[in-house]
Amino acid sequence: MFMGALASNALFAQTYPSRNLRLIVPFSPGTSPDIIARALARDLSADFGQSIVVINQEGASGSIGFADVANAAPDGYTLAFGPQGPLTVQPFVKRNPSYGLDSFQPLCQVYEDVFALFVGPNSPIVDFNDLLQRSKARPKSLTFGSPGVATVPHLQVESLMLGAKFSMNHAPYRSVAQLIQDVMGGNLDLAVGSVASIRSSNARILAILGDARSTVYPNAPLIGDLGYTVSKTSLVGLYAPRATPEAVTARLEKACEKIYGSESFQKMETELGALPRLLLGKDYAKRLNEDAVDKAALIKTLNITQE
Repeated sequence: MFMGALASNALFAQTYPSRNLRLIVPFSPGTSPDIIARALARDLSADFGQSIVVINQEGASGSIGFADVANAAPDGYTLAFGPQGPLTVQPFVKRNPSYGLDSFQPLCQVYEDVFALFVGPNSPIVDFNDLLQRSKARPKSLTFGSPGVATVPHLQVESLMLGAKFSMNHAPYRSVAQLIQDVMGGNLDLAVGSVASIRSSNARILAILGDARSTVYPNAPLIGDLGYTVSKTSLVGLYAPRATPEAVTARLEKACEKIYGSESFQKMETELGALPRLLLGKDYAKRLNEDAVDKAALIKTLNITQE
């Protein structure tokens, strides 16, 4: 029976993929996960000889799209592409999560998102130290916006406030475009967002919330250079449902590695403001598990819960 299963697995791998694939992106069109997912889908399609349909299923901080993939048949024909927040954060803030990190088979990480604290061009906030002084002199007098409660950028700012001992109000936004518009127009004091989402605006960067300088804003200070730390950034990659045959996941990992090795793919990521970084299968799973431990501890400290 064991040999029969192996033979069946091998046969499935030889014929995979034999039809179109669905690639679920749990965020809106035009965001960095969407742009890079479409590039990945194009190159996967060329490699596989099958069409890959990219479907945007935004909502609930990415949980809706990932839930769809968690419930899909584990045959490699429905995949998810996005940041780890819906996997290593959302299951810890939901009272009754419909899936967990163990509902997925991580295939590859292809980049890390780079987030920044930013203000509009006419903001009176001069730099990060000025932000600190204003916030400490008048706690909760400033409001920062984020893409949503318990998203990775929101948690980064919360961890920063804990470490630097200052406080601001939080305004979660459903629309990143509206968030940027409100900051640029002076209707919101400041915000946290991906460099990719603000690269075409005239935002002024107070700090990059990561450990690598931004290629889009090379002169912006790193939060570490200012003497502070934040929780880890978004790790963005490709996932299959748990129990997908090993032969299929191996085929997908190999395709990921090939596509990432293309100079044009990494150049595209860099020009968006993302940080190209490749991790395959088991190494990616290990990093996600470590992130889940860190995020669970932070969420417990912050006492964040959602229905």
